[in-house]
Amino acid sequence: MIDYLFNGIILDETLYSTLSLIGANLKSLWIEWNCGLTGIKLNRILTACQNLTSVRCITNDITDWTVSHITTLRLIHLEPATRINSVDRLKSLLQHSPDLRHLELRCVHTLSILPTIHKYYPHTQLITLISNKAHFQRQFGPVRIPPMDMVQQEGKLQCLMLSAMGSTEKILPSILENSRNTLQTLCLDIGVYHPRRNHEEIMLPTTWELPLFVSSTPIPLLTYLHISDSSWRERTISFFRDHLPNTLRCCPALTTLVLERFSQTREDYIIEDNIYTIIQQLTKLSCLRLINFSVNGPHFKRLLQHYAQIQTTTSTNNTYHPLRQLAILNNDSVTPVKSNVLWYVVRITSLEQLQLRCPHMDVTDADMADFTYFIRRLMTRLIHLELDSMPIHESAAENLAQCDNLWTLTIQGNNVQEMTNEDIQVLEASGKVVIRRTNNS
Repeated sequence: MIDYLFNGIILDETLYSTLSLIGANLKSLWIEWNCGLTGIKLNRILTACQNLTSVRCITNDITDWTVSHITTLRLIHLEPATRINSVDRLKSLLQHSPDLRHLELRCVHTLSILPTIHKYYPHTQLITLISNKAHFQRQFGPVRIPPMDMVQQEGKLQCLMLSAMGSTEKILPSILENSRNTLQTLCLDIGVYHPRRNHEEIMLPTTWELPLFVSSTPIPLLTYLHISDSSWRERTISFFRDHLPNTLRCCPALTTLVLERFSQTREDYIIEDNIYTIIQQLTKLSCLRLINFSVNGPHFKRLLQHYAQIQTTTSTNNTYHPLRQLAILNNDSVTPVKSNVLWYVVRITSLEQLQLRCPHMDVTDADMADFTYFIRRLMTRLIHLELDSMPIHESAAENLAQCDNLWTLTIQGNNVQEMTNEDIQVLEASGKVVIRRTNNS
């Protein structure tokens, strides 16, 4: 098997002439072509490399989509900076790729391409379908994708990631229904996508079948769930309020849960309290990440107390998994995180990763001195710690430097500029990987 990577500035004809010489032996090809305005001619690449099983193109643009032969492609990853804005471009490629198992695209609008994928590709082998993966990875990095070589039932997906949703297409519920017994990773952006015409928003129909379907369909093998809303409108509010609790009940095998909201209102704690109650019932959950969720109410504190108690339970009948990763990201100033949340977090001694990005939290030097002291004394499993806009001075820096188990410490926000050279030297002298970022870096 021969792999080849093009990365950098290569003249157009140099690329194609090189592939004409070596293409027959290539099995995997990765092209990163982000210089200038020239696009990649997909047909010329596939014609020169007819034995490819994997092709990835991260480029400014992709042109000449017509495919003239049956390919052996099992993985297709196309990520043009201009995004794929026409479903017609995919027809020939899908029709000529019968062995395709992993399809990853960067599109303008996800649901506009789903009918095309269904019509022109039989889905007999497809395991992974991804659109706009970067939307789900911008906060926490790569999302776990099931291995491609796993035994696969015909026509069943194991990974589905879709963003820029807003159409009322009925195709998505049918995809989920068909794969509900095989899905392991599901990432959905339920925000409303409003195309504009003549500076006026096109109003979408009010009927929306997806929430009801998702909240009433068991997905027994699902381990990774990410729900986000890229636009905070009434129907996404109703999803979190009326459907998300039942959705979580339908996913008993969840190990990772990411919930992301566009913004908050002062009344949202009622919605979130119901969600926290259900999260507490997920016995296998080991990673919880919350973005723009209110964490000041009693229900969230009870959830943290629940995870603090799990690790101290010695009964062999205890079926709950300890929480290993916790992330609280709150960039909204409507309901800033209160500093007393820190005292509930620090008692979850099973945590290995902790991210606190709460720039509006009112934390004093004394609060941080106490918080970091308990991190040092109690959180002996903590490996990665990220703190945003929290003062790291003197006692706090010394406490963090003495956390022998801590590998990486990320400090970001405006308070980075306020750290003294002595505080920085104390942290760096401890041998930890210290990453300092301002809000602009």
